[in-house]
Amino acid sequence: MIKKISEPVNRPDAAAKTGGYACYIDDMYFEGALFAVTLRSERPRAVIEDIEMPDLPDGYYIVDKDDVPGMNRVKMLVDDQPFFAEDTVNYIGEPILLVAGPDRAKIETILSMIRVRYADLEPVLSIEETASAGKDPIYSTDNCFAYYEIKKGDIEKAFDNAKEILMYEYRTGLQEQLYLEPQGVVGVYENGQVTVYGSMQCPYYIKAALVQGLGWDEGRIRVVQAATGGAFGGKEEYPSIIAGHAAFAAVKTGKPVRLIFNRREDISSTTKRHPSIIKIRTALDGSNRIIALEADIRLDGGAYAGLSPVVLQRAMFAASGAYSIPNVMVSGRVLATNNVPSGAMRGFGAPQSFFAVEMHMQNIARKLGMDPLDIKMDHILKRGDSTVTGGELRHDVKLPEMISFAEEMSGYRGKQKAFRGNTGDVLRG
Repeated sequence: MIKKISEPVNRPDAAAKTGGYACYIDDMYFEGALFAVTLRSERPRAVIEDIEMPDLPDGYYIVDKDDVPGMNRVKMLVDDQPFFAEDTVNYIGEPILLVAGPDRAKIETILSMIRVRYADLEPVLSIEETASAGKDPIYSTDNCFAYYEIKKGDIEKAFDNAKEILMYEYRTGLQEQLYLEPQGVVGVYENGQVTVYGSMQCPYYIKAALVQGLGWDEGRIRVVQAATGGAFGGKEEYPSIIAGHAAFAAVKTGKPVRLIFNRREDISSTTKRHPSIIKIRTALDGSNRIIALEADIRLDGGAYAGLSPVVLQRAMFAASGAYSIPNVMVSGRVLATNNVPSGAMRGFGAPQSFFAVEMHMQNIARKLGMDPLDIKMDHILKRGDSTVTGGELRHDVKLPEMISFAEEMSGYRGKQKAFRGNTGDVLRG
């Protein structure tokens, strides 16, 4: 029997986490381990002309593209991102090399002595700039990582027969996951095998990345997930990069290598929620019913594709929100820029679309002089309706009942009436 979703569930990890004895990656001890710190690009787009290195003290190492035994590409949907920059850098914070050694403070001193000479190239820094006629593309011929279309019904006929057509544009910015535990991995090489321990959501992503980067049979590679708190998508694909770094360093040095980010490095260099520009056009009939919706979704994918094609698909599936609209056309692009790569974050593209469609319903209500809740309830999905992709809702949809219950419990109508009756500089309701 299915339990009610409101019933409490005992978490198997609750005692360790609340008791303070859960073992996170930075708590794990490895005999003789070295620290590693990353030298990162200071330019959004540039050619690396030269790297001037200081003399290294005994026991310190440089690890870079030349230390990648296999393919210097992170295994992902599109294998376009290098573990270490090669001839060019494509965003501020892109990894160029590691310095590994026994003393982290001394590593920082060595990093400060490394000089990278760049030849700057013109960057593309926004969704708008990806279509600029005056700029050369930075990816393919059109800066587009992925393009998809979804069509339901007869969109052209619906707009031809519309009594009124409304169009608005909505924007969302990047968003940091801000998990409590920064990114961290430890690579260990012994007996011809590599083991990577880390804070991660998708250990099999990491294993695939290591197989490609090391060029080894997967039987020589082991991935162990340490205790991982809430990561909110931020530890889905990104740990594949630093797992490679730690593994390459461990193989080169023959010692365990700890690569643990501080908060500044984590925020500045890791993936974020995709910024978006979403244009929505709707057709209304004589009864103020929405008979068609057309959405153009553009996401800023950053410098490399990563998981962006799948994030775009999820954004497109959510283009009409929780509303039943018979005719829908959605086009979507994820575009290359010289910003930090975008990646997984809770909702995986859907929150951008939900924000846009909810704001659009508000704007329609304002235009028609209606209460926003009324127009939303008039179009809310019910059993028998279909989604953007044409999938039929074959079971009861409780959303109308839930919204009505929330409306009653919150006293929405009374508060709204009181708010509209307020005057002066301070309004309450």
